[in-house]
Amino acid sequence: GKLSDEDYEIVPDDYLTPDDFYQTEDDYKAIMASILQNVSDAAKQTYLLDALFAQCVPYTSGYYSLDAIYNHQIDAGNALIYSFYKAFYQAINKTNLVIEKGGKKEEFLKYKYACMVYRAYCYLTMVELWGDMPFVTKAPGDMSDIYIPRTSKDQIITSLINDLTEAEKSLPDDGDYMICSKYLASALLANAYLQKKDYSNVLT
Repeated sequence: GKLSDEDYEIVPDDYLTPDDFYQTEDDYKAIMASILQNVSDAAKQTYLLDALFAQCVPYTSGYYSLDAIYNHQIDAGNALIYSFYKAFYQAINKTNLVIEKGGKKEEFLKYKYACMVYRAYCYLTMVELWGDMPFVTKAPGDMSDIYIPRTSKDQIITSLINDLTEAEKSLPDDGDYMICSKYLASALLANAYLQKKDYSNVLT
């Protein structure tokens, strides 16, 4: 039959919002597992991109996007570059959510600091390859948030150094499969200072 105006006003008995979701340890473990999968996917794309561009592989597959990178003929429509960006920004958007929500309760701060490190890894990898990038540091909002201009590489690295310094002080000596140790933060700090050409701090 026909739908009436009242039918369009039916409200669900229950629904889930980001504020409702980030309440338990299991909630954080679920989003962390997803973040680490995105970071892993992005890292694989990075290794493939590096190997192809440096021509360290003995042959290409005949697949256009891979051949283009191997022959240094990359354009904005390259499928591997798209996958690279997609995986990194998926991870970044999720880390932003955890950083925003995880700072509200003491028991979840470890997830916030770990995500500061994972987000830094994503950005350090991208700026090393591409330079200036859209720098997203807040949880996804409405559609206006998708149109973000580039931020200079130097500004991004300066911000990441602040994050990594804070995380390094707060993370444990021994990490686990979801929470990295402070030594990953230390290694990324060295990378950040190296990219910034601040060589005295690389060694500290």
